[in-house]
Amino acid sequence: MSIKLMSAAIDTSLNIEKKFVLMLLADSADFEDRGCVDLEKIAIKCSLSFDKVADITKSFIIDGVLALYDFSVELPDLADGLFCFQIDQSHSVFDQDRRLV
Repeated sequence: MSIKLMSAAIDTSLNIEKKFVLMLLADSADFEDRGCVDLEKIAIKCSLSFDKVADITKSFIIDGVLALYDFSVELPDLADGLFCFQIDQSHSVFDQDRRLV
C-alpha cells in the first residue's frame, strides 16, 4: 500500500468516481507505484459497475496516469485476470505542490 500515493490521489481534482478508483488503485500499489488488482473487486468497493471501473481505468491509461505493467517475469504465478499497472505520480492530475518525491 502506498499511503503517499493514496494521499496524492485524494488531493486530485478528479470527479468522485475517478478519485475513488484511483485511490483504490493507489492502495494496491507497492513502493514503486506498481500493483495488480481485480477490477471486479475495485468495482464492488466503489459501488460502481465493472464496466464503469473499466472505462475509468481505460481513461487513466489513455491520459497517461496509468501504464500497463507486466509482472510475468517477477511474479510468474500471478493469477490470470488481474489488472497490473504502474501509476505515474508525476502526471499533471496530481497536485504539483504535493508531488511525491
